[in-house]
Amino acid sequence: MAKVVATHQWSTAWNRLLERFGLLTRGTPAGNGRQRARIKRIEALVGGVQAEVQEQGNGGCQVTLKFGPLTERTWHQLLDLLENQLQSSGQRNVEELFREPAPFFTELSNLLLPAQPDEVAVACSCCPAGKRTCPTCELVYRQVGVLLDEEPILLLRLRGREWQALQQALQTRRKTDYLGGTAAATHSGSNGNALATPPGSSSNNESLERTLDHFWGSRKALDALHYYIAPPAIEFALLRRLGPLPGLLDEPAGRITDSQGLGQAMTQIYRRVTSEAQALAYSLDAPVVDASERTEPGL
Repeated sequence: MAKVVATHQWSTAWNRLLERFGLLTRGTPAGNGRQRARIKRIEALVGGVQAEVQEQGNGGCQVTLKFGPLTERTWHQLLDLLENQLQSSGQRNVEELFREPAPFFTELSNLLLPAQPDEVAVACSCCPAGKRTCPTCELVYRQVGVLLDEEPILLLRLRGREWQALQQALQTRRKTDYLGGTAAATHSGSNGNALATPPGSSSNNESLERTLDHFWGSRKALDALHYYIAPPAIEFALLRRLGPLPGLLDEPAGRITDSQGLGQAMTQIYRRVTSEAQALAYSLDAPVVDASERTEPGL
């Protein structure tokens, strides 16, 4: 049975959070019949959102939201959560985890959404003095919820982290797991800098012995690996990219003296290499040809 994905779970959680913070009126869209407003521009930046709102008969309005950054503790809790979910579900696409329904969504949103009102700072050129919300702000708040439904990973950027940083951190963890959780030993040189343990030392040998079972990586990932070997879709793509080849000067045998002859020889070599590569790939009993017995045309 196909997995059901909640399409509006992020906007729902976001709106309820702002209602609890007193920044959003429950169930009432911003604006009314007398004062219509529309968002001309909204941009998700590292750490916040900037928006420009056009109000009918009232000019433009600038709204800025700033979010408290994720702490290192929360960041590592997020990595733990995502890594465990990847392993337990067999999912490979990290981005799709941000669209998982509850209960995983509940844990994820609790880490990424602001927990306290002071983690959301608001500046609006249309708000009355001393207030943190107005119909214009509410319009922007709800639009942020729409953006999170469309692209939940934007919340990482709003909380001061980039998507690439999350991917790199998870990849580093996977690599550590493949190596059995061991790192190369280091020692300090005379200047205090860390130096890698020399190859062949007992520490390195012990580390290698402990990680032999993981040398080729995850068995599950290798079992799912499939390959397909075929001739290139565009023949001689590299030669075509390089353009006309220069002729060979002062060739003693005089067998290739111009660019046309050299080009023909190269195309024959490329075809021979393609043919033998396919033979080796698809035949376990392919005969091994001694390099000394090969005679390449044009050479």
